[in-house]
Amino acid sequence: MASVRKREWKTASGELRAAWAVDFTDQSWTRQRKQFERKRDADAFRVEIEGQLRAGTFRPDAAKVTIKEVCNGYLDHCRGRMQRRERMTRHNLAVYEGHVWNYICPDPERQKDRVPNPRMKVFVGGIGTAKLGQLTARAVGDFRDRLRMISRLAAA
Repeated sequence: MASVRKREWKTASGELRAAWAVDFTDQSWTRQRKQFERKRDADAFRVEIEGQLRAGTFRPDAAKVTIKEVCNGYLDHCRGRMQRRERMTRHNLAVYEGHVWNYICPDPERQKDRVPNPRMKVFVGGIGTAKLGQLTARAVGDFRDRLRMISRLAAA
């Protein structure tokens, strides 16, 4: 349950300030707080956050973490599975790394060592620099369309 309260304080120069704070605890029982200038904005955020908490879709680090960092974590997880021999082969890992580094997070440093193939187009429309909170259905659809466009150009 989130709560909205008025917060008042004095600045170093003695000026009295006020804001509206929304306090809540997330799924892992970590206390979260966000501050707003107007009560209307705080109430709207409270309603939105309570819905996300109820549905289990609240992601507190989504505004901080990039898709590239998530991909690195996933590839580390896959490497661990391969080392433990948990249904992950070297080939699977190489394919996953190829998809990540060629399409999701294109890295020119990794591609400069390759032998140039005139039929292969280099994809530059990755989404690795975007924050996880910016990953919407529309962003994924646009990314998919860019991938399809490059595959059509390579086939032509």
